[in-house]
Amino acid sequence: MQKKNLFLIDGTYYLYNSYYIFPLLKNNTGEPTGAIFGIINMIYNLINMFNPKHLAVIFDHKNKSFRNKLFKKYKSNRLPMPKNLIKQIKPVKKIIKYMGIKSICISGVEADDVIGTIAKNYTKKKNNKVFIKTNDQDMIQLITKNIKILTKKNEILDKNIILKKYGISPKFKNDHIALSGDKTDNIPGISGIGKITANKLIQIFGNIENIYQNINKINIISIRKKKEIIDKLKKNKKKILFYKSLATIKTNIKLNINDNDLCIKNKKINKLRKIFKYYQLNKFLPNLKKY
Repeated sequence: MQKKNLFLIDGTYYLYNSYYIFPLLKNNTGEPTGAIFGIINMIYNLINMFNPKHLAVIFDHKNKSFRNKLFKKYKSNRLPMPKNLIKQIKPVKKIIKYMGIKSICISGVEADDVIGTIAKNYTKKKNNKVFIKTNDQDMIQLITKNIKILTKKNEILDKNIILKKYGISPKFKNDHIALSGDKTDNIPGISGIGKITANKLIQIFGNIENIYQNINKINIISIRKKKEIIDKLKKNKKKILFYKSLATIKTNIKLNINDNDLCIKNKKINKLRKIFKYYQLNKFLPNLKKY
């Protein structure tokens, strides 16, 4: 990988993922360590595989985002963060800091918006590329020529792979959510317009705005229940556009972050050794000699 590649890790996703994969891990004082182990293990695996020079981990803030203010039901189907996971957040962030890696958490916006903004800004410079480490389907919409998704299994998702897998361009992911809904974020979509219908409309017309500009042409395309679909689109235009705004990742968040902040630097080896021993994360001790 080139030195101008930036890796952005969806820290909140990997906190939860690690917590549920290693629910029973504890140190000798009984403190939970599963989330700590999982996310640090993933970071070291990423470093082993790609040897990045630029890397940052982005977390959701504990405060609600602007989307919750706009739509009270947004993510309301999710359970509160488990107490044993909350206990592991500070140690995780401390370890990441000692590894020389920037962690970012901003009130009022979600990690997705911070990741989207950093990725867009970073790729404005020629030859800069961004790899977003996540399994969050929403972030597919961020994929461009120079922004790619790196999945949990380290599969690199680009525009062609998404087109082949889902049948639509990544940039229309938010349009698709607005029409068909997203159970994970509790965005309802429009009843009667499922994923297949949404795919068909987007494949033919593109984004939602263009669908409405060509709404009468739906009568002449090969699609089931044309009249019902047209009626639903007309009756729910305001809702659909609102759901699209909820599903759209912001890429213009004001951030006081420059390229130098995203460099791996100022590692604290002695502090890492001490905290790894305290949490009995002995697997990572040999890494201190490597990096």
